[in-house]
Amino acid sequence: MLKESLTTAMIILLVLLASGFGNSVRAGPLASAQLGCTATVAAVVELTIVEPVIVSFAAPWDGYEQGQALVFNNVGSLLIESNANWALSVSLVQNSGWKVYVKPAQSASAQWSLVEESTSVCTGSFGSEVVSLDVKVEKKEEYRYAGSEENIQFAFTVEQI
Repeated sequence: MLKESLTTAMIILLVLLASGFGNSVRAGPLASAQLGCTATVAAVVELTIVEPVIVSFAAPWDGYEQGQALVFNNVGSLLIESNANWALSVSLVQNSGWKVYVKPAQSASAQWSLVEESTSVCTGSFGSEVVSLDVKVEKKEEYRYAGSEENIQFAFTVEQI
């Protein structure tokens, strides 16, 4: 009897396997979707004056009568942080009666720029940059200077370009 039920169970198992019960199950592809997203980030340009850009000197100086200029290197420190391209402009706080020129101290190939109403000094791009200036002071021919202590102060504007 045990033999008969074992044989019957084997026959039923073979019939089930032959009828497709043993076929492997295949999974269909998962559903997929795409999501598009566009974000607009406003340009941010920030200027921090770490050290003021001021030059002080006594007039007249040695070489003044011969037309020699005074040159000050690495004056002040400006930190510019931006997520866009930027341009730094400089102007004088007040007209001093001197010819004042500036250039970025970090660039050996930079040319002197005469500071007038608003003079572009340098440009930069994304990130942060510390800028110091070289300053050159020359006398103007039409002015006569008495012995005095002179101070030249600068104002700065940084803008996205």
